[in-house]
Amino acid sequence: MFLAYPGGGAGVGLLLLRLSVAGSFTAMLLGSRDLPAWMLFLTILVSIGLCAGFLARLLACLSVLAAVATLVIQSVAPALAILNLADAIALAMIGPGAFSVDARLFGRRTVVLPASRDTIV
Repeated sequence: MFLAYPGGGAGVGLLLLRLSVAGSFTAMLLGSRDLPAWMLFLTILVSIGLCAGFLARLLACLSVLAAVATLVIQSVAPALAILNLADAIALAMIGPGAFSVDARLFGRRTVVLPASRDTIV
């Protein structure tokens, strides 16, 4: 797992990956039968969090669990669940990128050390 938040082209690629995971997650769960209202609400919250990049690795792991559960239950097309599974694993391993809420909250910090008065050589 990378601790940096890459920007530039890699950051845009990770933004597109987050949008892909959110879209396939939403399509996967909305395509299943008999979705309760609370699960619809959680699906929308997870998708918004993924799009914004808020706790992206955790939400990607939740998406992985949901994809595995739908593959076991066989409530949606397996191709959609496998697509979500692959994208979500990649997102969980790489991270959200520079264009995310996580980068703003947990990104690079500048540590300023006080000037030392000891000049031991």
